[in-house]
Amino acid sequence: MAVHASEETRRAQLLDAAKRCFAARGYHETKVDDIVREAGLSKGALYWYFKSKEELLDTLCHEFSEELKGIFLQAHQGENTDPVHVMVEVCTAMFDRILADPDRRLIWMEHWSLAMRNPQTRARQAALYQGWIALAVPMIECGITEGRIKPINPQHLLLSLMAQFDGLMVIQAFCPELDVRDIWRSSIQMLLAGIRA
Repeated sequence: MAVHASEETRRAQLLDAAKRCFAARGYHETKVDDIVREAGLSKGALYWYFKSKEELLDTLCHEFSEELKGIFLQAHQGENTDPVHVMVEVCTAMFDRILADPDRRLIWMEHWSLAMRNPQTRARQAALYQGWIALAVPMIECGITEGRIKPINPQHLLLSLMAQFDGLMVIQAFCPELDVRDIWRSSIQMLLAGIRA
């Protein structure tokens, strides 16, 4: 009697296969046939779990973002809740996670590229960033209220940090010898030194 994989297992197979294909060939060069062949499943199985190739890419980015948010929440609930410490340490841990699996960065960059041309993908990418803003701005506001950070615009600070994080990830893709963890720590400490109360 054949043992059938659970729905969760088949969904994960499709996501893993899509991740490998998108990273190797790029989003536009990857066909649905490539993904199902890589997963060892049928097109019917793919369309049972995902409406489109685009939804696969969106789901990969969403799940990766949620994983990184988990790192943030764990650090924010730790012993040292100083927002400056959390921002430095959390992003260092995020770099570790991304650098341990370079395909993730490629997937993220594919999503950015698609978002530049596709309004629906752009809206989903914007929603991911809005999720980060909703998560981190209150922590910065708390730091201001507690007198740990000078009175500044918390959203502007967060967007600046997000831009620096994303920028370092892009630059490191082309200059792999760069120690982005070290650059992040030193540059953020320089920036945050100016905002500490």
